[in-house]
Amino acid sequence: MNAQELLGRYDQGIRDFTGIKLNECNLTGVSLPEIVLQGACLNVSNLSSANLIRSNLEGAQLNVTRLSGANLSYANLKGSKLNVANLIRVILAQADLTGASLIRAEMVRANLSRAQLVSVNLSEADLRESNLNWANLHSANLTRADLRSGTLTGANLTQANLSGVNATRATFQGANLKEVELRHGNLSRTDFRGANLRGANLRWADLSGANLAQADLTDAKLSGANLTGASLEGAILVNTGLVHADLSHANLMQATWIDSDLSGATLTGIKVSGTVRYGLTFSEETRCDWIDVSPNGDQLKIEQFTLPSQLDQFFNRSPARVRITVDCPLSPVAHQALASDGYQLSKLSPLFEVPPCIEISTRKTVLTYTVAQNTLLPALAYGALFPFQIRAEGQRAILDAIAQVQQHLSDAPESPLPRSLLAPLSGALTITAQRLRTLTPVSSELALGTDPFFQSPVQVELINSSNHRLEIYQSPHFGVRQNFTEDISETLETPGLPVSLTELLIFFQHCRFP
Repeated sequence: MNAQELLGRYDQGIRDFTGIKLNECNLTGVSLPEIVLQGACLNVSNLSSANLIRSNLEGAQLNVTRLSGANLSYANLKGSKLNVANLIRVILAQADLTGASLIRAEMVRANLSRAQLVSVNLSEADLRESNLNWANLHSANLTRADLRSGTLTGANLTQANLSGVNATRATFQGANLKEVELRHGNLSRTDFRGANLRGANLRWADLSGANLAQADLTDAKLSGANLTGASLEGAILVNTGLVHADLSHANLMQATWIDSDLSGATLTGIKVSGTVRYGLTFSEETRCDWIDVSPNGDQLKIEQFTLPSQLDQFFNRSPARVRITVDCPLSPVAHQALASDGYQLSKLSPLFEVPPCIEISTRKTVLTYTVAQNTLLPALAYGALFPFQIRAEGQRAILDAIAQVQQHLSDAPESPLPRSLLAPLSGALTITAQRLRTLTPVSSELALGTDPFFQSPVQVELINSSNHRLEIYQSPHFGVRQNFTEDISETLETPGLPVSLTELLIFFQHCRFP
């Protein structure tokens, strides 16, 4: 059968041409929607600008075939062979190419949006400026492929192999790249914003100027990678391997940087304002002359280092936390009230924009709040007590503790605590106290009912960035098993033990202040 016979039969209503052999045929510009060419041989043929919407080409041979400008939307190309084919500007939107082979295919400006490309072989394919948005490339082979300026927004590339890929200026925004292979990839100025790169292998990749803001790089391997000038703002770098990586002038503001290996890495000029950082490993070869700690990343405040030991002292800081332990499990009703009061607090102050981490056991509930600076811990604790019936007693204990510190600094000019501590410590606390007077806790309605959560004894701990703890308040009956509702009035009228000046001084001496 030749091309003319195929067209004639198609015009007669025949659609199934399974196994047909039409190598080197010319079908330029033909319209054959929904044609069945399963297992057909169309090698070295010309199907440029053809309309093959919803066609079935499963297992077909299309090696070195011209399909430039062809429309294969929704087509079935499972297991097909398109090696060295010309697919420039081809439309393969929502097509199924599972297991297909497109080795060294020319696919410049191809439209593969939402296509199924599971286990496809695109090694050395030219995909410049192609559209792969929301495509499924799970376990695909794209070794040494050219993806320059391509768009892969929301694409699924889990366990795909992109070793040696050239993806300069490509967009992987919101893509799933979990456990992807990107060794030696050229990813300069590539957009990975919000991408999932957990467990990705990016060893020796060029990520200079790349945008990795809000990306998840947990367990990722970046040894030897070039991250100069990259944006990692808000990124998650937990257990991330950065041995001998170059992070010069990278932006890590608001990032979570925990348990990562920085042996031999270069860190000079990085921006770290608001970064949660601890558990980091350094070596004698780690290079860092200075870093930018200014709130806006404009180098108005610089931290300089002359000894390797200074890096460990500066970087390995736990997040400053307030921990409130409630001697009662959290009920669904109490949870709803706690969320409502938390919403009120978030509108009141940016200190409460991030809700607490909640841990619930059969006996207790632990609420953990985090804050960027140690000086804000008393204010955070003061506001966090807002939903509880013992808030007046607990807040008074916090105010009394800070008053002790103020009095100490006034009476003891030789104190190891800096006098500059007073303004931020008392200022944030005063502002929070004033603003709280305008609110009424939703939880107060529960205190009159049968739910005991907000009436229960509490313990309030401040945990600074050096991981030193200070129990600033504890209800008298905290930890004591009893029917708490029997005599709530007596408990509330009995004051807790005040924190001593010695405990306060030890705690604040181990704080690092901006």
